[in-house]
Amino acid sequence: MKILCWNCHGMRKPAAVRALLGIQGRVRPDVLFLSEADLNKAKAEKLRRRLGFEAMAVSESDGRSGGLVMFWYNKLGVTSHEVQPNFIDMRINEGNNGGWHFTGFYGEPSGERKHLMWEYVRQLHAMMDMPWLMAGDFNEILHSHEKEGGVVRSQRCMQAFSDALADCGLDDLGYIGDKFSWRRGHIRERLDRPTSNAIWADMFLGFGVTNEEFDKSDHRPVLIDTEYQLGVQPRGPSGPCKFEARWLAETDVETIVQTAWYNRKALDAAPLPEITADIHAALHRWDKEVLKGPRTRL
Repeated sequence: MKILCWNCHGMRKPAAVRALLGIQGRVRPDVLFLSEADLNKAKAEKLRRRLGFEAMAVSESDGRSGGLVMFWYNKLGVTSHEVQPNFIDMRINEGNNGGWHFTGFYGEPSGERKHLMWEYVRQLHAMMDMPWLMAGDFNEILHSHEKEGGVVRSQRCMQAFSDALADCGLDDLGYIGDKFSWRRGHIRERLDRPTSNAIWADMFLGFGVTNEEFDKSDHRPVLIDTEYQLGVQPRGPSGPCKFEARWLAETDVETIVQTAWYNRKALDAAPLPEITADIHAALHRWDKEVLKGPRTRL
């Protein structure tokens, strides 16, 4: 299954619709979540027919900006959905996996309202008893390295975002491609991302996340593919090897990479792909044994 999330900055102009049709034709998503769509229900219905989706949920624009739209196909077996100004949540019952939730989320851009946004996330978590994927434009970064240029983001704001995800058992799912999902002038930030709880990640071991190219918006579309690894050479029974963005916040990550690199180089003049594979293995071993392992870790 493919889920595409995009802060499109409006779908009223023909150029924006053409860009969306181009992205859809390239990645062929089963679910499409648009934020800042600037559409009412009538215009969203017209766009649904143009895109060929079979169902939709809409949080209407206030007439000037904002608005959320979720499109999907009936084959997904969506049995319920909830629509709020900051999110659209739905239960997907495709296949034999017992069902799971996907929440398309749009974060408050206003600083004084961000605390309300994290309460929305916690309220959603309180209702979740199954695998959960939440993705979209959170309008916030988790770490200082996720921003270049402009005013430095306060540690308090980043910590509030991190605390909300931790309280809800949600992990950043990482990315393939350029780290920065938003740009304006010389400022770049990673505002758009997918997160999930552990049981969703365990259900879809072969998932992958791609930050697509910019197109008619200052946000990149973000694609979550639950079967991404089927198109990549498998690593074996231990499952796919993915780089986890949360590792960058750990002080030991550079040491782990350097140690694995020099250990491999000391043995032989191995080609770069083999060295990289060793580094990946070392990072995942460290993640399992240290970051997720001992309960005594402070």
